[in-house]
Amino acid sequence: MKTGIIFLIVCAAVAGAFLPVAIGPAAPAQPDASVAAPPSEAIPVTKPVGAPVPVTAPTQVTGPTTEAGKPDRTAAWRAAADYSRSADGEFLLVMQDGKVVFEDGLAGWSRSRPHALASGTKSFTGVAAMLAVQQGLFTLDDKVSDTITEWKSDPRKREITVRQLLTLSSGLEADTAADRKRIRTIATGNAVERLLAGRDTRDDFHAQAVKAPMIHDPGSRFDYGANHFFAFAEFLECTLRARGIQPATAWEWYEQNLFDPIGMKVARIGRDRQGHAQVAGGASLSAEEWAKFGEFVRLGGRVRAADGGPNGGPAGQDVQLLRADLLNQCFEPSKRNERYGLTWWLGPRGAPKDLPAIWMAAGLGKQRLYVVPSVRMVAVRFAPLNSERSAFSDTRMLTLLLEALGEKSLPFGEVKARGVGN
Repeated sequence: MKTGIIFLIVCAAVAGAFLPVAIGPAAPAQPDASVAAPPSEAIPVTKPVGAPVPVTAPTQVTGPTTEAGKPDRTAAWRAAADYSRSADGEFLLVMQDGKVVFEDGLAGWSRSRPHALASGTKSFTGVAAMLAVQQGLFTLDDKVSDTITEWKSDPRKREITVRQLLTLSSGLEADTAADRKRIRTIATGNAVERLLAGRDTRDDFHAQAVKAPMIHDPGSRFDYGANHFFAFAEFLECTLRARGIQPATAWEWYEQNLFDPIGMKVARIGRDRQGHAQVAGGASLSAEEWAKFGEFVRLGGRVRAADGGPNGGPAGQDVQLLRADLLNQCFEPSKRNERYGLTWWLGPRGAPKDLPAIWMAAGLGKQRLYVVPSVRMVAVRFAPLNSERSAFSDTRMLTLLLEALGEKSLPFGEVKARGVGN
């Protein structure tokens, strides 16, 4: 009897596990109660904007209200929702032109319920970095060793640039062996194993990255992992301290300069024992909050007045928080991986090269933020962190979403992308 009770207590604790670790190719964050798999009964919360959440008819999927003279796309939305669910999807939110046009979720899920983003957290750093560039704090081609002076004595580390950190081609060991083991456990282990791995908090992310060995020459190879991000966070903090800028911690600087101005609320962020934020995989957000970030990117760094505008911005006026030409640099293919820009994935793996612009933030368990400027679409998908092995295809998911929006031809390159901000 005691054994059974202990097992139930441990399993229940998994829902509150704290996972401030980087997961590759998509890193997990600390799960809170929202990360535990909800009951298997699927009660859709699919609805037009403003409608109440249905609590009956569990097989019904309702798309956006059909306008007069336009085809009913209910079946197409149902197909998209069913596909996401078939790969363990928990919640799906789709926006077009800044408005929610479709959402679908299992019982207990809503657009306001936070979920661990895992490596979906990484994309914040690229955009925040370009805000720092806009403010004149550094350039992408600055040598990091001019700021992290410990690197000057290493002939390879002293050549690393900011750009190489953000394109994951710095040459640093991307993850430690211990982190790689924990990643595998969190992705594939049983409940108890995942709990124990998740509670193995790191001592100091920044020190780990600064001391990480060089595995390759700077700029010679793409190597996915967290140390590039931790090194960037240390670089940013050193830069802020040297200039007397507050806040002088990376995540708090992100909040003041990016998250707060776009009206985005982060539910939780994982931290190491020194208090450093897990910028590579530690954030938990709701779908509606993550979608705000996607919408900001879709609009080319602009905040619409309807979204609240940056703090202190002109009332009723749109504000260009980040110059579009700087934001666009996040989506330029990097030299060592044409499917990766500055902390963003540029379209699905293995997809046709003539895809329109499809920008993705991706995390362990197939967490996804899709931004497709040419059809004015932003979409968020959540699933359990340990569903990484599910048969999920980004190309298939995107195709179904674009078909539901009436853009069936788009994934096959028949329509040119109109670019960021359209």
